[in-house]
Amino acid sequence: MSPDVKIVACVACILALSNSTCADDTASVTIAEPLEEINWVDKDVWLKERGGTRVGLFGIRAESRLLETWNWKAGTLEKGPSAKVALLDTVVLPDGRYIACRAAADRYSDWPLVIGSISPCEEIKKFEIPSGWRVASCAVSVSRNGKFGLVVIESKSGKPRCRTGVIDIASLKLRWLGPEVAARGGVQIAQTAISDDGRYAAVTPWDEGAVVIDLVAEKVLWNQTPKDSWRLSYVEFSRDGSRVYFGDKMKSSVFEIDTAGGKVLNQWLVKDEGDPGFGSGVWCLALSPEDKWVAVAAQKSVYLIDIDSGAKAATLPVGSTVLSFSPDGSRLASVAGGKIKIWEVAPKPQNQKDANESAE
Repeated sequence: MSPDVKIVACVACILALSNSTCADDTASVTIAEPLEEINWVDKDVWLKERGGTRVGLFGIRAESRLLETWNWKAGTLEKGPSAKVALLDTVVLPDGRYIACRAAADRYSDWPLVIGSISPCEEIKKFEIPSGWRVASCAVSVSRNGKFGLVVIESKSGKPRCRTGVIDIASLKLRWLGPEVAARGGVQIAQTAISDDGRYAAVTPWDEGAVVIDLVAEKVLWNQTPKDSWRLSYVEFSRDGSRVYFGDKMKSSVFEIDTAGGKVLNQWLVKDEGDPGFGSGVWCLALSPEDKWVAVAAQKSVYLIDIDSGAKAATLPVGSTVLSFSPDGSRLASVAGGKIKIWEVAPKPQNQKDANESAE
């Protein structure tokens, strides 16, 4: 049986069709019922899909200040270690450590950027922030392989300018980079991402679009708002970093964009009903471990899109604020309405099932 893989969750104050076409429904099947439901009824908690490998959940209870984690084990989610700690923007790594903005001593102080462990609960290192800068909200992320962390800081001068920093997880070294990036409409970051090789960073929204930065050359590759987009708010890099995927929070579009050149390779429309206009947007997205599918949540449904063909492979009759694939890509976790639901989206071949059962 495959080894346990950490899956972690934060709750902070927490198709391939070209250009503007709907996903092909020809091969679509509706998966009517989940394999399992896990009650999650804490109203003060939002769950967030993160964890380096991007195959898990972690959560922070806002009132009790408790960081909780979950692990994928034998096709389901099991409760992992927890820690009593006051954190704000957070990502949890596969080895159980976290990178976070720790709550400041008072509301007038900046948030310290730290790395710590959950079990035992202790702070390992505090990172220095350049003078005149502070960590932006929703500005901490980690690569899918868990090797690199990304931090975005904003100017305290009042001017809408940002800088990026890269954390080498193995050595715990933080390197601050140029260039400073200006945003015409101000800095209101929704999500950031860093590629598995640590070369590229993406920040969204940025002037309602997105900005992609080459962290090696220390230059902005492109800063754009794709045609027919309204507000890009969710972002994920492919495993090799050559493509970056954005979800539009206000419209029903997912964009596949060439990382280096900024060319829109595909735009997929996913919607529950009606016209994919303002207010009917994407709630979250996730790529499967092998980049075969992109799972996209709208208000009432989750759509599983085959990236190569553009076909809508499956529909789950559930809304979701978080999506997380199991390590082997065969199952998908959704979170909504106080419940975590586990769905079988790609049954394992019989010989693999037999091998797993023998190992157990």
